[in-house]
Amino acid sequence: MKDDSIENPNTGNTGSTTLPEEIIDTLWEPLLVLEKDLRVQAANDAFYHHFKVEPGETVGRQVYDLGNGQWDIPLLRESLEEVLPPKEVCFKDFEVQHTFEQIGRRTLLLKARRIDHLQLILLAMEDVTERQEIEALRAAKAVAEESNRAKSLFLANMSHEIRTPMMVFLAGVELLLQLDKNPERRKILEMTDQSAQRLRALLDDILEFSSIEAQGVQIEEKPFDLQACVQNTVQEMGEKARKKNLQLKTEIFPTTPDAFVGDQERLGKVLLNLIDNAIKFTEKGEVRVAVRPRGDHVEFSVSDTGVGVPEEKREMIYHRFSQADDSFTRRHGGAGLGLAISRRLVELMGGGRIGLEARPGGGSIFFFTLPLKTATSHRTPLAADDADTTAAPLDSPCILLAEDEPMIQDIIQTMLTHHGYRSEIAGTGREAVQKWKEGNFDLILMDLQMPEMNGLEATRQIRETERAKKSASSA
Repeated sequence: MKDDSIENPNTGNTGSTTLPEEIIDTLWEPLLVLEKDLRVQAANDAFYHHFKVEPGETVGRQVYDLGNGQWDIPLLRESLEEVLPPKEVCFKDFEVQHTFEQIGRRTLLLKARRIDHLQLILLAMEDVTERQEIEALRAAKAVAEESNRAKSLFLANMSHEIRTPMMVFLAGVELLLQLDKNPERRKILEMTDQSAQRLRALLDDILEFSSIEAQGVQIEEKPFDLQACVQNTVQEMGEKARKKNLQLKTEIFPTTPDAFVGDQERLGKVLLNLIDNAIKFTEKGEVRVAVRPRGDHVEFSVSDTGVGVPEEKREMIYHRFSQADDSFTRRHGGAGLGLAISRRLVELMGGGRIGLEARPGGGSIFFFTLPLKTATSHRTPLAADDADTTAAPLDSPCILLAEDEPMIQDIIQTMLTHHGYRSEIAGTGREAVQKWKEGNFDLILMDLQMPEMNGLEATRQIRETERAKKSASSA
């Protein structure tokens, strides 16, 4: 570009209406120099480099024609005309979209500045496409996180509202089974109890799966007795296996550590689901639970002698509400959530995905691994003199029941009285803290969701008071 003299606005001297090329090339932003008829007089290197165009495609052309004219021409024309003489406005910032042949459609922040003494317009361009995309992603992420928080809160409230009447119903049926020995009525009560247990299991699965999808499940990392966890879970399913005349066996390899670090409740839930699934689809034979170390992991497996799973359906069974047999006439019930929940929980606990193999001779083997995290054993062995000693029963133990739902209060108090316990009720978390401070209780049954103060906060205050008392007594 020819470097002619420039008019000095203070002296009135005249010269050419061009800008030196070395000046505009020092600017890092893409820049066009427009004449008053909006033709491109010059462009800097940043413009050519960023938008991948050649000088021959730019200089001398109307700004509307750049990039095959794919501007928002009305917006561009209206905005630029605002800074043309004799308008008083000499600068204008605006956004416009434009399509360039080499790099596609871009969103540009245009900054138009008029230089009166040169009768030129400088049009700086900032490509804000990526920035807007990032902002849009952040906004979408914020909306999704807020949606998940709302979903988690809804699930927590729904869980409480559904489980409260369900608990009253189950406890009432259990109490009636203990009190009523009439064979005819007991048969009806037993059927009612079985149906209620199925309904509770279904509600638990639906709420837990929804909570996992809403990222509302927090995995704990606490020491626990791994072997006891497995044995207790197997024992919990023992009655169901006995009703089908199935053998339910446990095989824990000797090198398996007992002191484990992880989430005992979630591990138990996965094992429970796998054992329940194995018993459901096994008509005769056995279900075997095995635990063994595998390098830096622990492998858990549940094998059965049941119907097995066809190879083409082995991936599908992990999908929610899916079973290997989806026909309406399938013999086995269930919502098809157990394996989907188990797979998600194993992933959340840092383990590998649940696998499935065919068992030699018929049946299936479900297995999964978890990272091997051991802790110092917390088992307390019995002294020789204590091995056959039976502890004396407590004399009328007193229980503080922290619960705000009247139905729950009534049914639990009735059950506690029936089993020989004394009890007092606290209707709020704050009342529970106060009654505990004033009374002498052997146990507190604490509800999590209560008015004035929730159960977690009430428990925290009680624990702090206990620690303060212990410190004061030892001082």
